[in-house]
Amino acid sequence: MSLVIGIGKDSKSMEYKLAFEPEVFYWVMGPEIDHLSSVTGKYIDLYDGVTFQTIELVHLKRLIKDLKNRISSKPEYWQEFVGKQTHPEEKDLYTKVSKSKVLEFISQFESIVDEAESKEVGVVFDGD
Repeated sequence: MSLVIGIGKDSKSMEYKLAFEPEVFYWVMGPEIDHLSSVTGKYIDLYDGVTFQTIELVHLKRLIKDLKNRISSKPEYWQEFVGKQTHPEEKDLYTKVSKSKVLEFISQFESIVDEAESKEVGVVFDGD
């Protein structure tokens, strides 16, 4: 299972909305996730859970805005760093990314944040 996004008060009671499928969407968001963590102290992690309460949704909206701005200058396809192989030899790993697919994912993510705001519930990230 991959990192998923839902709405609700926590991962046990959340309403599932969207998965980071393919996982590369998470890596594309890396700089914005790091910035979000530095501002809020909360980190969106592939293997853990975190909830942003209604009052904190402004930070997710900022993440989305910053991500859209950065992606707008990307080519239609690019290679995104997704990790490091350590055996049998050490090398960086990359995955081809489609700008249109990333923008579609961001749009779905934005709709989730808007829905959570209108229902006055949190946005939940639940990693495996």
